[in-house]
Amino acid sequence: MAPERHRVLSTGVALTNVSDILSERQLVAATTHTSLREHLQQPRCVYLGLDPTADSLHLGNLVALTALQHFRRCGHRVVCLVHHLLRVSVLQ
Repeated sequence: MAPERHRVLSTGVALTNVSDILSERQLVAATTHTSLREHLQQPRCVYLGLDPTADSLHLGNLVALTALQHFRRCGHRVVCLVHHLLRVSVLQ
């Protein structure tokens, strides 16, 4: 099955840019660069790094994973890294 390439709002407007989707869902409050939307018109590689120092994931992790899913649905390549080195150094 092909990934979903756009989202349709309740108003019937189709969103194809992940920047629009994240803004519409109020997951982005501000950006540091004005041309971010144009930059995201082309498929990009996006990554999320998670540090498993807690016993389980929390709501903040869920929000970031949800945003990563929106990137994937818009045709971007996504990578999720789960790193354990901090946990090892804390336990020693």
